[in-house]
Amino acid sequence: MSADRSTLADPMTPPRPEAARFDLAQNAWVLSRYPDVWAALREPYLWPVSGKREIQPESRDADGRLKQRAAMLEALSASRLEEWRPRLEALTHSALDRLPTDRAVDLFGEFTLPWGLALAMLVTGADAADSRRLADLGGRVFAATGESEDAALRADAASATAELERIFETGPIPMGEPAFVALSQTLPRLLANAWLALVRHPTEFAHLRAHPELMPGAIEELLRYAGIVRRVFRRATAKVDLGGVRIAEGELAVLMLASAKLTVAQVRAAVGQLKQNGIRTGMFFMWGYEGEELSDIEATYEQVKACQPDVFFTTISYPIKGTPYYDEVAPKLVQLGPWQATTDRDIKIRGRRSRRFYQLADQLLRSETPAEAAQVRQRLEDAYSEVEA
Repeated sequence: MSADRSTLADPMTPPRPEAARFDLAQNAWVLSRYPDVWAALREPYLWPVSGKREIQPESRDADGRLKQRAAMLEALSASRLEEWRPRLEALTHSALDRLPTDRAVDLFGEFTLPWGLALAMLVTGADAADSRRLADLGGRVFAATGESEDAALRADAASATAELERIFETGPIPMGEPAFVALSQTLPRLLANAWLALVRHPTEFAHLRAHPELMPGAIEELLRYAGIVRRVFRRATAKVDLGGVRIAEGELAVLMLASAKLTVAQVRAAVGQLKQNGIRTGMFFMWGYEGEELSDIEATYEQVKACQPDVFFTTISYPIKGTPYYDEVAPKLVQLGPWQATTDRDIKIRGRRSRRFYQLADQLLRSETPAEAAQVRQRLEDAYSEVEA
């Protein structure tokens, strides 16, 4: 297993963690190492900000927490969700029944988005006659998510947010605007990302279908691996010393959630604690980065055997134009066809190990006995000289 070198251009392969630094382009401190992000999330002087990257003190208590958070959790309690279950199931079956059967289906556009909108309308108690207008407003709000440079897009999102806040001001649940956007926009995209991850990993997909009892752990891993929120913003209300730097009062910090990495020892300790408390675990490994050796494959095997996760995924790294990883391997890229008819996954890297080599690496991780592992390990060594291009 090699270091992850891509950027947010691919939401499923975040940038490599690095020391805290100030980014002039964002005019913000960037925190990506696990201890730094962990500390920042718990720092009382780093407050969440609005879409305009500003603190809204009127909506938060003295510790920076949303004043309506408790009421929101009560409104969406487990008992309330159980009451909604029959209607949620009916919504789902109705959405599925409307899908055409004589052609390919856009699951995101034709199923997940309409289903998410119907769910949001149900939970917020919105008037069905307003569904199209509300969907447009929610889409405009979501369009600026994570956007730091497009001022026009963010201004439009702020306008749409204000209109949604007015609409849901007297609704049946607190925080109606963020709840509506989360259910109608964020949730459908999270589901789409999760489905894409499973389609890209057919072996794990088949394993989950054969063992549905693993689903809770798989969901937790998919939330991490395919989650929508990859970074969050905080603004300092007083000077903060964190990660070897000093964040001055008023300065902005970007917390790269997807990049925060743990050490091998930390991962093993965390997995052990989770298992002791009856919580299922999942892992994701990526092969194929520059400089990878057999020792990396062996270290990954040792990690899997030591942790014994309930489910794990593997994939092979692929270059995305505009990322540092792409620039690093650009001289070695082999395009297999015209760019109009191919994707970034159709590009091969000259000199990289063969696909058969990585299939054997996957087999090694799944070997059940030392004898089986030894056999696969020998085949791996034999395939070490094979390259994909």
